[in-house]
Amino acid sequence: MAVGIGLLFVVPVVIRSMIDGFVPIEGEGGRRYSFVAPEWVRFVADALGVGTEVVTSMMVAGALIIVVTVMAGLFQYLKGHLAARASEAIVRSMRNTLHSHLAALPATYFDTAETGDLVQRCTSDVETVRVFLAAQVVEIGRSILLVICVTPVLFALSASLAWVTLALLPLLVIYSVFFFGRLIRYFTDVDEAEARLTTVLQENLTGIRVVRSFGRREFEEQKFTAANHEHRDKTNLLMRLLARFWGFSDLVCMSQGGLVLFFGAWWTLRGEITLGTMVAFTMYSAYVIWPVRQMGRTLVDAGKARVSLRRLGEVLAVHHEDATDKVIEEPPSKLSGSIHVKDLSFSYGR
Repeated sequence: MAVGIGLLFVVPVVIRSMIDGFVPIEGEGGRRYSFVAPEWVRFVADALGVGTEVVTSMMVAGALIIVVTVMAGLFQYLKGHLAARASEAIVRSMRNTLHSHLAALPATYFDTAETGDLVQRCTSDVETVRVFLAAQVVEIGRSILLVICVTPVLFALSASLAWVTLALLPLLVIYSVFFFGRLIRYFTDVDEAEARLTTVLQENLTGIRVVRSFGRREFEEQKFTAANHEHRDKTNLLMRLLARFWGFSDLVCMSQGGLVLFFGAWWTLRGEITLGTMVAFTMYSAYVIWPVRQMGRTLVDAGKARVSLRRLGEVLAVHHEDATDKVIEEPPSKLSGSIHVKDLSFSYGR
């Protein structure tokens, strides 16, 4: 991931050097432009035995950009491949742990626990954790690396434009923290509503003979419809919350990009920065804007994963039943003794 990010940093530098290679020359016929090949182009041209004319230099720069982009794509693929393998291994271990834990729980636990809810936790909640591990954990690291690496480059290119780029970030961060607090509650409601829906479905499928025998089909359909409507309503509330966040975050990010273009063009016309610097700065600022926009998706998946981990933790927190039974591999051929029953009582648990 770090190598891929480093390779992406090369492209704006190449473009900047090529644009700034055009030097204005004032003459009798007006302003003309002369191209002066950058030093790295002259080095490559000497190694290849070619000239440094405009077309040749452009071809060398284009070839370099293609090679760097392909290599960055290769490392991006490796990042995704390794992250997927790691997440699948973790989730496989989690599934095995859950199954072994459920098999060792006391029978009284299943008297109150709903089978559909347990199925929901072992399938949907585990899948939510897998998605977060496979996609967002790595993206969080990538976003942090981008911000840490790009920010010094922005200030090196233009401190004034760098402050413009970072001006709106605190506003979005504050709103994201507030949004995340509400998101947890909404995800919990949706997850629990989905668990109740799964429970109704599981009970109807396993008890279909009883339902049909006692003519309770219409009653069970109404029961399922009510659970389905509840899940829909909870999901709609969540979607409206996400829509407000996405709309606000996109507004902030696009406004930030617009401010960079406006002030960059203004200072370029005034001669405070070169055109190549402005173009490179715009490309680098996109590397900062992207993690900011990605923050919304990261918060969504993080909120879902946090709720799912809490629900899985509730199951794993139940203590195992004491395994006191011992298997007698070769019972004796003759048994002797007696059984005495004293003060025996029984009652159903509340």
